[in-house]
Amino acid sequence: RVHGSLNFDEASAIPTVFITAYECLINHAQINKNDRVLIHAASGGVGLAAIQLCNAVGCEIVATAGSPEKRAYLKSLGIEHIYASRDCSFADGIEDKLGKIITVVLNSLTGHDFIESSLRVCAPKARFVEIA
Repeated sequence: RVHGSLNFDEASAIPTVFITAYECLINHAQINKNDRVLIHAASGGVGLAAIQLCNAVGCEIVATAGSPEKRAYLKSLGIEHIYASRDCSFADGIEDKLGKIITVVLNSLTGHDFIESSLRVCAPKARFVEIA
């Protein structure tokens, strides 16, 4: 039986997004409390699961989201560093405010420019996990 506000299809997707986030961050990137994780499309299913995993581990989160409403939602979750994901300006914002501090990128944005922009804000020996 599923919760009254979800249909079966919606409920069945919950484990999938958590398994994806867990596999990417815990098994592949092996995040730890010293990591600063850039989560692209953080207001989506995998992104929200990734936020919960990062919070549980104690990572610092840097997030992107497409719309002002989605960015406001992420802010309501307590995320301090939130940038737009519709273009590559997120890299300028991160670099200007934080520098090259990202140690893990969880990428779901497509296009070479997004990958290059994400790599631009990475610290040496950062891990890049692609899910797109």
